Amino acid sequence: MAYSVKKKVETITSNTILVAEDFGGWQAICVGDDPVTVNGIELSPSGNVVGLDYTNLHPSAIWDDTITIRFAGTGTNPKLIVTRLKYIQR
Repeated sequence: MAYSVKKKVETITSNTILVAEDFGGWQAICVGDDPVTVNGIELSPSGNVVGLDYTNLHPSAIWDDTITIRFAGTGTNPKLIVTRLKYIQR
């Protein structure tokens, strides 16, 4: 079975909640200087965890939960890159 993949890349700079939009796998990478919590996991550019990667899900999996993003407010450049993948069966 073959799948096409479409991606949606977003730069997040403020607290937000991303709603489920028919996407499957996703990843989030902290690239600014402000620590950010994504679904309860703290990401920090200078810490042990800088990103979350859920891109290894089966292509038929659909992420069905919100992605909650909260910046700490201690840096001057809050920036998180979120990439969401949508698989379409061919």
